[in-house]
Amino acid sequence: MKDLRTRNNKLINFILEFSQVLLVFLGVYSAIMCAAFGLELSFDRGLLTLVMFLASVLFYGLFSVLETFRRGKLYGILGITAFYAVLMFRFLGAVKKGWVTIINSFLKQFMNYTGSTLNLLAYKDTESASVTFCTTLVLILLGVYFVALISAFFYRKRRSTVFIVLTIPLVFVPLAVGRMGYFSNLLTYLVVLIAVVGSRHLRTDATDRRMRQKLSLILMIVGLAVGGLSYFVVPPERYERNENKILQAKNSVIALANWSAEDVFTWVKSYFNDDAIDYGRIGKKNEVSYSGETLVKISGKVNADYGLYLKGYVGDTYENNRWYSLTRNEEYVQDLQKLEDSAVTLDNWHVQLRNELGENETSGVSGIWNQGTLRIRNLAFGYGNYLVPYLPADSFKYEDNGHITIEHPGIDYVVTYYPVYPVVQRKGVLDGNISIANHVFWEGNAVERQQLTEFARKYYMQVPETVKGVCDDFSAFLKERGIQAVTGGDSGYEAKIIAAVKDYIMKDTEYTLAPGKTPSGKDSVGYFLTENKKGYCVYYATAATVLLRSAGVPARYAEGMYVPKEELAECDKGKEIAVPDRNAHAWVEVYNEKYGFVPVEVTPGFGEEGVSNTSTENTDNNNHENAEGQGKMDEKPEEKIEEKPEEKIEEKPKEATPTPVVSETPQEDMIFDDIERDGDNTSSNAASEGGSSKTSRIIWKIVEITVIVLLVLAVIEGQRRIRKYIFERNLRRLRMRKRIRMVHHHLNVLLVQRGVVYRRQTMAEYTKEISVAMEMPYDKIYDYVTLVYRARFGPDDITEEDMAVFRITYENIRRKAYENAKLLKKIYYMYIMVL
Repeated sequence: MKDLRTRNNKLINFILEFSQVLLVFLGVYSAIMCAAFGLELSFDRGLLTLVMFLASVLFYGLFSVLETFRRGKLYGILGITAFYAVLMFRFLGAVKKGWVTIINSFLKQFMNYTGSTLNLLAYKDTESASVTFCTTLVLILLGVYFVALISAFFYRKRRSTVFIVLTIPLVFVPLAVGRMGYFSNLLTYLVVLIAVVGSRHLRTDATDRRMRQKLSLILMIVGLAVGGLSYFVVPPERYERNENKILQAKNSVIALANWSAEDVFTWVKSYFNDDAIDYGRIGKKNEVSYSGETLVKISGKVNADYGLYLKGYVGDTYENNRWYSLTRNEEYVQDLQKLEDSAVTLDNWHVQLRNELGENETSGVSGIWNQGTLRIRNLAFGYGNYLVPYLPADSFKYEDNGHITIEHPGIDYVVTYYPVYPVVQRKGVLDGNISIANHVFWEGNAVERQQLTEFARKYYMQVPETVKGVCDDFSAFLKERGIQAVTGGDSGYEAKIIAAVKDYIMKDTEYTLAPGKTPSGKDSVGYFLTENKKGYCVYYATAATVLLRSAGVPARYAEGMYVPKEELAECDKGKEIAVPDRNAHAWVEVYNEKYGFVPVEVTPGFGEEGVSNTSTENTDNNNHENAEGQGKMDEKPEEKIEEKPEEKIEEKPKEATPTPVVSETPQEDMIFDDIERDGDNTSSNAASEGGSSKTSRIIWKIVEITVIVLLVLAVIEGQRRIRKYIFERNLRRLRMRKRIRMVHHHLNVLLVQRGVVYRRQTMAEYTKEISVAMEMPYDKIYDYVTLVYRARFGPDDITEEDMAVFRITYENIRRKAYENAKLLKKIYYMYIMVL
């Protein structure tokens, strides 16, 4: 039985010791993996893993021996450093090449992420070894040296500060370039960090080496169990999908630190507000009102001769009075992937044209391919929502819900785009009298364009049955005008159909911000065109998209903001301009087999006059700047024109119609009897719906924050209880003398903080110092100190009665410490000291 117990003890000791080696290895290794993968370095992972593990075992044995010698650890570190110096001198070329590769990789990604300009390290490559070898060598040298330094301060007296200082920077390096470590590496590091910090060595900590080993092993097992649970709750693929949210939060914090106090206040005030645009919802509001509050601020290069469209959302399919994204359609995703594999998609076709044409384009417009950068600061557009101008230098990117996204998320971001080309693109579609290439060029990419056309006609021609009657009426309207529907890839009739759609929608509809809700059970498009005949941009864009599809023209719905050219004038002078909420807007994207998707304006007052002469005549902005003229697009246009010099009228594009400001009041006849009879379909309901949406969002945020706080508190309380349990269990195994010494050692942290340090004082002197520091009577401390001295210097004759007296005095001192301490100090005593 004794041999069995001995063997079991040896096995337990081996497990405990080996777990400490694993802590050091996994901590350093996972931190280096976070940095290496975050910087996309090329290295031999297998070799790095093997060498670092062997080094961890080697340094465990080395420093376990060196700790027995005076200044043994110091000499060990100096010896390892000297060996490193010789090793790096021997492989100087490879080490230099590896470091230059790593630093330049960081600088490249940092410049791409921040948009800054830095100089890469200049290096004359005379090293014959490959980049992979050199990078692996540097990572091995770095990892092994860190293992050595941490091992020197880890096994006997665990200095968690050394571990944190050496490894935390490696974990945070990817964040500087907008990346994060892999799920497994980051999780492993967090588990090890909790185990190391939770079992760290305090200056006068009574916990011995074995106790710290047990505690660290328990914490590591608990951490792995939590990690295993998180694997099911937040699997790696979901973690990767939400990586942008973490980066977005980080980038947003950095941006807020550099914003003015006024902008920060605006952002904080709007954080819990509803979205600034409808995101495809139609017919759910009685009215829309705007306060003129700034949603975003923009600065940078703009084309001030025309208005600027900032896209925030794309709707693909229309159903139940709402637009939806196709990104959750499995067949659509598969077909889209095939296009992406061929490197050509509907949303990067403009990039393909730029790459193929270069400066050989034939539009005659100067600077067509010039790029500019637009800085967008999201003050109140909605956290996590983005706006991108036409046309970005790479491509439009979308989330699963159809929202626009960007590569580097945040509330302050820069987009590189083509300021001139979008106007040329729209001229080519709407006028047909301008082209960027000759027929030879178009024949050369006919196959690619055919693939895109087939894709567009397959997924952007959907028309719901609920609007069949309206579509039939529009078809008859086209026949009356002698216009044929588009078939196949033929784009000859697109401009005429677009003009016909505008005429059909505007012939007897009225623009207003107070159209009333769509009655239950009715389709918003049909209700808008045949009954109510009142609506704002969302109604016009939705109706136009459906009608275009019914006539054979692939189209999709887009939402975002429109900045008129008058407002862009200051931006063109290098100033930052504010874009107010009344600039929120919706429009149509029409597919053209040469140019891809092109934005087309169909809302009265916004017009395409600066681009095309095919659209119906609309009125000036000022028609919407007072309540009396709201919704009456054709009222006194001649008077407006006479205010401008005649010679400039034809050259000047019609101004975009801004949405009325909050001072405007809805017309009384905007509320309809049939809507009133629906019961609660009043403007108050719209307000209540908005309020309930806002309230539910706030409640959800509060619940989310509460759950996180409770989980953190549970972890903190759990580690306190575990440490307390281990401490008390170890006490029960000790004899009376050792038990008293261990308890006093634990309490000594408190006494040292109060200025009481044992310096071989007499028992009376030591008692007096404790009595003064703890503000307790001398006689109540005397018995406690007497037993401490007896336990340390006297014979082993302490009885149970003595132990009971000692315990009572210890509890009195402990209670007194909590009585005189402030809240933070109490938390320190309870959860750090576990007093």
